[in-house]
This record gives sequence, C-alpha cells and structure tokens, in this order.
Amino acid sequence: MASQLEERTLAGLAAFCSLWAIVACLITYPALVSEMNDIHAMVNDAIQAFRVDTDSAWSSVMEIRTVVSPARSASETLKTIFRTKRRSE
Repeated sequence: MASQLEERTLAGLAAFCSLWAIVACLITYPALVSEMNDIHAMVNDAIQAFRVDTDSAWSSVMEIRTVVSPARSASETLKTIFRTKRRSE
C-alpha cells in the first residue's frame, strides 16, 4: 500500500514538473521571438547602411576611373579579362 502511494506521489510530482516546464516554455517563447525579430531588424538596418556606403564608394571609384584611365579599345578590354595560359616546357 505504501509503495502504491509513493508511485502516485512520484507520478503527480512528475506531472506537475512537466506542466510547469510547458508553462515556462509558453511564457518565454514570445519573448524569444520578439528578441529575434529585433535582432533581425537591426541586422537589416545595418545591411542597408552598409549598402548605401558601398554604393557611394563604388560610384566614386567609377567616377575616378573614368577621369583617370585612358579610353581602351574593346580588344584591349578583353585582354584584361582573359589571361593567356603558360606554356609548359
């Protein structure tokens, strides 16, 4: 009789602990989702700012390049894109 009471007590305690864990998860889940959304928004803002900086820097580089470098023919431009292979001797 005593072991049956102990088993019921342990089962009740296990059920209570399980219920408490589920409630704790349900309470913390919205806070975690909110924090992740805030971090996502912050990263997107940083990416946007970085994109603006890089776009303006690229525009400046292209302006300087057109002013400084002489005009090339199409064949000269292709030579800079493709390299010739080395010959093995």
